[in-house]
Formats: sequence, structure tokens, C-alpha cells
Amino acid sequence: VLGSLSAPDGIYSVLGNHDYGDYVSWASVEEKQANLNDLKERQAKMGWQLLLNEHISIKRDGQEFSLIGVENWGVGGFKKSGDVQAATQGIDPESFKILMSHDPSHWEHQIKDHPMKVHLTLSG
Repeated sequence: VLGSLSAPDGIYSVLGNHDYGDYVSWASVEEKQANLNDLKERQAKMGWQLLLNEHISIKRDGQEFSLIGVENWGVGGFKKSGDVQAATQGIDPESFKILMSHDPSHWEHQIKDHPMKVHLTLSG
């Protein structure tokens, strides 16, 4: 079902806390990493672009915005791999910015007071 998604400007994704496999007892670190690599490859085969602490510019009808994707960042014991500094490097501060960040707590703890203002955050 997810592989049948299509959109004129592409399908974009980010990683969430479960994607890293931290809640499974793996036989080895290598097996855990292989699982994550497999997930990334599956998304690529479906035509999705996984944004890992990076951004892209999307242009349509003479307008442009920055789509920013960060790895998971969560409060408490959740993985904090999201790097907003890396993801926003090179973005025009005046551009319209949409952030994709899996955990909504990221906005409260790092994004709302960040000097690079984000206009919309999508989480979930």
C-alpha cells in the first residue's frame, strides 16, 4: 500500500524511534545495523527520499520552500539523533521552512526557540 503512494514533488520520510531497532534484542550490533539499512533500502525502492538531517528545496509555480528532515529526537530515553544545525545548513533564513521530525516533543525542546525559524513542523 505505501509503495503505491505518489506525489508530483516526491515522497519524503524521516526516521522515528522504532526504526532504529532499539527495542529489540539483536544477536549483534551488525544485525541491528543491517535491519536499519534494510529499512532505508526499502524506502528507497518505493521511491521515497529519506531525509537524514538534511533539507531539499521544492519549487512550484515560481514559489520555493525548504523541506527539512531530521532523524529522531525525543525527550527522556528516546534517541536524540536529530541535528537541526546540520539539516538547516545552507538554507536561506528568509525562506519558508517545513520541518519533518518524528517526535512532536522536538518542537517544544529545540525548534520553537531555534534561531532558524521554522514555519510548520510535521510530526507523527
